[in-house]
Amino acid sequence: MSDILNNPSPLGGHHVETLKIKALSEVCKLIGRAVHLDTTLSRILQVLHDTLQMERATLVLYDPTRKQLSIKASYGLSVEEEQRGIYGISEGICGRIFQSGSACIVPDIHSDPLF
Repeated sequence: MSDILNNPSPLGGHHVETLKIKALSEVCKLIGRAVHLDTTLSRILQVLHDTLQMERATLVLYDPTRKQLSIKASYGLSVEEEQRGIYGISEGICGRIFQSGSACIVPDIHSDPLF
């Protein structure tokens, strides 16, 4: 997420700092009221869409029992796309992110060779 927040171009000329603070404030409120993890994560992604014009996002978590990564929350994906979101720990962009421990913003998934 930090890459998109540091890049004002997708935000169409809006004041980036104000949008960052607004998004962070909303996310903090959601976390403070969190009861169910799945619902809260989905709402956080909705805030990022509404505030920062994010089109699609996935939150992928590691399942130590199955030793795989799977989509825990998403925005802009169909139910079928989300259900197919199961990856090996070294598979594609999700595996690269898992192994590096760093977040990643992909501006165009169609042109990224790891998708």
